[in-house]
Amino acid sequence: MTDPGHEAAVFSQSRPGTEAVTQRIGARSAQVILVAPSGEWLREVVTSLEEARALCERLGLAHHDTWPEGLRRAMTSYRRSPEDWARAPYPERRA
Repeated sequence: MTDPGHEAAVFSQSRPGTEAVTQRIGARSAQVILVAPSGEWLREVVTSLEEARALCERLGLAHHDTWPEGLRRAMTSYRRSPEDWARAPYPERRA
């Protein structure tokens, strides 16, 4: 089994300036949403807010508990390429 933060580490290291938002989801988990300056994003699910914050600190990322306006705008304006959609986990979304 791979390190749960491996994909997040690769994403953040290859996209300087990446920031994160941590949020609780349900009663027993949380998510870290990494947002690159381009607006490209990655979601990582972890077991708690403490683990989410620890992941951000381990990766050296600025992290927020709420959505800063700049991150929200960058993420919502990002458009995935047809190649990226083709690799998506939902086949119905393929271009």
